[in-house]
Amino acid sequence: MLARRKIHVVWRPLTRRFSRLIITCMVGISALVLPIESAHASPDSRKLTTVSDNGPSIDASTSNAQAFRNRHTGGCLAGYEPGSRPYTELPGKHDPCGNNSTETWFVHKWRDGTVELKIYRSFIGYSCLDDSEHGLRMWDCNALPYQSWYIRTFGSYIELRNQHTGLCLDDSEHGLRTYPCSHVPQNYQLWF
Repeated sequence: MLARRKIHVVWRPLTRRFSRLIITCMVGISALVLPIESAHASPDSRKLTTVSDNGPSIDASTSNAQAFRNRHTGGCLAGYEPGSRPYTELPGKHDPCGNNSTETWFVHKWRDGTVELKIYRSFIGYSCLDDSEHGLRMWDCNALPYQSWYIRTFGSYIELRNQHTGLCLDDSEHGLRTYPCSHVPQNYQLWF
């Protein structure tokens, strides 16, 4: 009788764990299979389009990735997981911008002319460059204006202005931030 009780006591926790694993897998698979539309974005206005933009360094096709380097600091735009702050880091002599996944940005152009900038990290997925009342940050991609950026070109450089805040991506001695766009292009707000 004692041997039977030991088996029952050991087997019950194993079956609970196995049941939880199966339920977790089913939920994960259904999230991959069932598309979820954002409640705030109309499906027609936010569809991705592949473009051949005449801008100097933006290639918005979904198969290409970009790296962005600030003209003033020389720092490479980098991001990580949702909730973290984006940052810039100086490239090494043999390590140019875009040589690692934190500096490789996937650029998608929306029909309204704005772009979405996102980073892919394994086990995390995509996170997007986001500017809102919470400040500049990486956040889960959601196709909202917080994550849409207007691109203005100046010769071989670009300026990135957030659709929601109207502020430009700026890198200076104050660090990476969004700051009011200058009417005359400033090196702090120019990227290549």
